[in-house]
Amino acid sequence: NKSTNILQFAGANNPLLIIRGEEIIEIKADKMPIGKYVNDERNFTTHEIQLQKGDTIYTFTDGFQDQFGGAEGKKYMVKRMKNYLSGMNEVPLSRQKELLNEEFVQWMEVGNTEQIDDVCIIGVKI
Repeated sequence: NKSTNILQFAGANNPLLIIRGEEIIEIKADKMPIGKYVNDERNFTTHEIQLQKGDTIYTFTDGFQDQFGGAEGKKYMVKRMKNYLSGMNEVPLSRQKELLNEEFVQWMEVGNTEQIDDVCIIGVKI
């Protein structure tokens, strides 16, 4: 809601990240897929978050953090992704896109791996 800066979030497996200054706020997603439990009575949890001017919010698929690479051929992982996003919070979003792409490609090249999944990251600056 642009007038109140209240964000509603419901997620499947992947969290919502809010970078607020030096703080990383992680809003947990439900551990269930979107379409698997068609006849299931479980509902996704809806979170309401009061955003502040200057916050950057990120939502993403699992493609980036699940990518194998690096010197040891391991997954990138969510923790590394959170730290990387936090470290560039003051960088304009257009440049963040470039930096994320460079980081992803470098991660694969160091590990001599190919991309294993689609990657989608959405960032919004409040």
